[in-house]
Amino acid sequence: LPGIEEVAWLPVDAASLGLGNTGDDVRLVQDGQVVEAVTYIPAWHHPLLAESRGLALERRWPEAPVDAAGSWSTTVAPEGGTPGRPNAIYQDPGGGIPGVQKPEEAMTILPAVFSPDGDGRDDVCLVRVQVLEAPAVVRTRIFDAEGRLIRTLGEADFSGHDHQAIWDGLDDTGERVRIGRYLVLVEAFFATKKISRSYKRSVVVATPLGP
Repeated sequence: LPGIEEVAWLPVDAASLGLGNTGDDVRLVQDGQVVEAVTYIPAWHHPLLAESRGLALERRWPEAPVDAAGSWSTTVAPEGGTPGRPNAIYQDPGGGIPGVQKPEEAMTILPAVFSPDGDGRDDVCLVRVQVLEAPAVVRTRIFDAEGRLIRTLGEADFSGHDHQAIWDGLDDTGERVRIGRYLVLVEAFFATKKISRSYKRSVVVATPLGP
C-alpha cells in the first residue's frame, strides 16, 4: 500500500494473531482499498488488570468508530478471546442490560431463603448480577443485620455482563453463620476505577422446618 513501509499479509483463517505490546497497526484491505484500520493501543486494556498478556481486546459497540478508545476493552472470555463468536463484552448501545427488562431484575439471589446444613437441599445460594457495563471488576460482600462484614465472596473478580457468585452460608473464618437475614452487596468498578454501580439484596439463612 502506498505510504506503508512494512506490510504483513496474514490469512484470515490464521490460528492466532499477535500484536506487539507497544502497539501495532491493523488494516482490513479489500481489492486494494483500506476498508477499516485501527492502531492497537495497549492502554485500551482494562486499567485494573495486573496482566493482560494472552487476553484479546474486544469492541463493546461494533457500531462505534473503530478508533474510539472507549469502545475497546479486555475480553472476559475464559479462553482469552472469542474469534468467530459474538464479543464477550458486547453492550447494547442503547444502554440496556442483556436479558434484563427492568432495573430491579438486575440482581437475583436463588434461593432467597436457604439452609446451609449439609443435607443436600438448598445448602448454597447463587448470587447473580447482570452488570450494565463490561468488563468490570466486581466485589461481592455479605453483611449481617448489624452492618458488620462477615464474608467476602470476591474482592476483584474480572467479570462480563453476567456475574455470578455462590455463598455457602459460611463467614470468612469458615464458620457457619447464624440464622437470620443478611445483606448481599455487589459493587462494579469500571475503567474509571470508581464504583460505577452497586447492587444489593437480602438473603435469609434458615433451618428446615421439617423433612
